[in-house]
Amino acid sequence: KKDHESYKKWLKDRNPERAKLERKYGFDLKFAYHLIRLLAMGREILTDAHVRVYRPNAEDLRSIRNGTAIEDGTWSYEKLLEFAEKENEEMEILVKNSTLPNKPDMRKVHDTVCEMVLEFNGIKNESLVEKIVKKSLEDSQNEIW
Repeated sequence: KKDHESYKKWLKDRNPERAKLERKYGFDLKFAYHLIRLLAMGREILTDAHVRVYRPNAEDLRSIRNGTAIEDGTWSYEKLLEFAEKENEEMEILVKNSTLPNKPDMRKVHDTVCEMVLEFNGIKNESLVEKIVKKSLEDSQNEIW
């Protein structure tokens, strides 16, 4: 019952324009858009070890999202499923052959985040330890006076 109530609430509160497009085309275009985008990004990460936020195929993605790619026959639900299945199979091969590490270097992640926070707070051109100590001292002095 709880799941059904949650589903009814979702139907009532969901974006009406998105619901209209889903009724018109028979599937969720925003979901399809993100599926195509994420599969492409996964391939790029595994082959180039690079994340491209600004998509070279942005116009194609928009045409999926707004329905024109479905209307002109470029994409259909069946083509979407076929594409996703093929990409998933190829992605499994890419993962096996990837030179990327299985886990992130957490020390490097930590240091990078610290550097970003410190830089955001206007502390530059010093070693990480010096930056942290200096900022800590400044903060404590400001609190006292």
